[in-house]
Amino acid sequence: FHQTLGELCDRVIVHTEGSRDILISHGLSPRQVVTIPHGTDAPITGDAARGREFLGVGPDDEVLLFFGFIHTQKNIHVLLPALARLRDRRPRLKLAIAGKPGGNAWYNKLYLRYLQRRAAALGLADRVVFQARFIPDAVVPDIHAAAGAVALPYIQGYASASGVVHGAMAMDVPLLCSKGPKFEEVERHISPDLLVPPHDAAAWADAIARLYGDAAFRADVQTRMRAFADATRWPVVAQAHLDAYGR
Repeated sequence: FHQTLGELCDRVIVHTEGSRDILISHGLSPRQVVTIPHGTDAPITGDAARGREFLGVGPDDEVLLFFGFIHTQKNIHVLLPALARLRDRRPRLKLAIAGKPGGNAWYNKLYLRYLQRRAAALGLADRVVFQARFIPDAVVPDIHAAAGAVALPYIQGYASASGVVHGAMAMDVPLLCSKGPKFEEVERHISPDLLVPPHDAAAWADAIARLYGDAAFRADVQTRMRAFADATRWPVVAQAHLDAYGR
């Protein structure tokens, strides 16, 4: 299929180098496959106080945000034992899970119930807040403004870009992501220290503690993130498409 696609197209656009490598390994010409990153919106500033009120957290709480559809491949459950390990190191840290079960499928609703029961079993009922519903677009900047970081612990073995990553960059919120091809952009362009083995709760705890507790590391991450956000703004991406077709 990919070879036929290549025969019919002047250019094939992908978002990451990993995706480009896959298509070349399937027989497409390296000259034909062009990497153009997913676009990033202009800087967006939300209202942190409104975001905290929506999430149900206090003004002095530290907030780690999971945002997006809830299903097992998002691997949200690894964050619960990680949070339990941080009980003493970050006593004001709360995990906010904001998003509805994917497709409203029964098995994703079951996964949500598992997360709620697992949090209670770990003694985290007061440290994990759920907004298990569709999050209106108008609220998204506010909940990001309330967060100290966004956690993306996904389990995904194939290459692709992440709109949530670029959204967080537009809203200037640091990221922690699973190590794997899904978050190649973060590793390549921001910092490999932001990628964590997806099933290692202890490693997630350490990474969270470092991002919240090491001011110099956090400042460096945000500097790199802002530079990558500027390099991938939508006008830059649009021009790259024009350039790819020689216009």
